[in-house]
Amino acid sequence: MNSARPSRVILVYHTIEANPGRRADRALCVRPQLFRRHVACLRRWGYRIVTFGDMADAVAAGDPSRLASLTFDDGFASDASPLLPLLQELGVPATIFVVAEWLGGPHREFDWARIYSGDELRELHQHGVEIGSHSATHPHLSSLSFDEAKHELARSRALLESVIDAPVRVLAYPYGDANTETRQAVRAAGYKAACRFRGEGSWDDLYDLPRQPMGWNTGTAALRLKRDNRYESLMNGRALSSLRSLVWMIHRT
Repeated sequence: MNSARPSRVILVYHTIEANPGRRADRALCVRPQLFRRHVACLRRWGYRIVTFGDMADAVAAGDPSRLASLTFDDGFASDASPLLPLLQELGVPATIFVVAEWLGGPHREFDWARIYSGDELRELHQHGVEIGSHSATHPHLSSLSFDEAKHELARSRALLESVIDAPVRVLAYPYGDANTETRQAVRAAGYKAACRFRGEGSWDDLYDLPRQPMGWNTGTAALRLKRDNRYESLMNGRALSSLRSLVWMIHRT
């Protein structure tokens, strides 16, 4: 086992779909077979897969174990490739961060998608999937005052807890957007940990934990770079940034 590998990694997905067609936003989708490869890679590299809440507890305790978390944002309910059977097939836990006021309705940004209903969310919870908050309405939290952010996040917790009849203690920032005041609001709203996006954040702050986004073209080589927190800096280089834009344009056509 290579001791130089990072001891922790948190991955963020949106939806698992086998055939999203040529939608412009299919970059958010990951095919089931690719998700299986991601899980296989993590296991081969020696990671134990845990919920985000358990990851946060391990970070707080200074646990040096090699841990990975699989998280899902927004609460996409894919009828084509239901998530729960896939998680059960692979024997892995996961955390779903849900936009509380979108439950049972359409996604407010992608009209092709729907959000889990309350009954579906309860079923996921009953089968061991951790339910977390992705805010009440999906705002840019750093644009809100402390009191506004606290209200937004406390409301989300209350709504989700009333649905699953269990505590909701973890949060993913919409758009990965947070500042010092936002993090203080998260703590004040009763959460024990929160996470960012695109590798931003710090393992030294439970309210600023970094995650790596996974998408349509995230193969095992990209996963290795994301594991090592090298992907974003590499892809933000001028030449590779141009290539990234070209690939995105191709997938939009």
